[in-house]
Amino acid sequence: MARFKIYKKLKWLNELAEPDALAVFLACSGSAVWARLMTSARPFALVENLFSSAAAIWFSLDWADQAQAFIYDSRSAENELRTARNLYEQKFGFAFVAAANSDDELLAICRARFGNSIETERRIAAEEHLKKIESKLEELLER
Repeated sequence: MARFKIYKKLKWLNELAEPDALAVFLACSGSAVWARLMTSARPFALVENLFSSAAAIWFSLDWADQAQAFIYDSRSAENELRTARNLYEQKFGFAFVAAANSDDELLAICRARFGNSIETERRIAAEEHLKKIESKLEELLER
């Protein structure tokens, strides 16, 4: 039954009017270019096509388009994490991106990555953001 529900949502996503699909995809990523390309890539025959397209399009973007999506909500973050994120952004020039289960885990990851080169951080940030995109797409299909 769950698989039927997922494919019903995929059909819904495929049939959305272009502005509505654009808004849905923008909510998944934050990158206007990614959202526009995902909207244009429809229809997706299978859920697997949705996810493979999401990754392929994400990694086809140039750095500026990816970095547009690296926005975080620091309102609920503890002061120490907020400070670490600010230092990270000052050092690397973009917001810290990581998939984690808690602020403590985020803080540890942020600190561990401070020694990385900017090239390494760009790659890691892109990979971590794709995890967030995939998670939001899964939530969308399971609603």
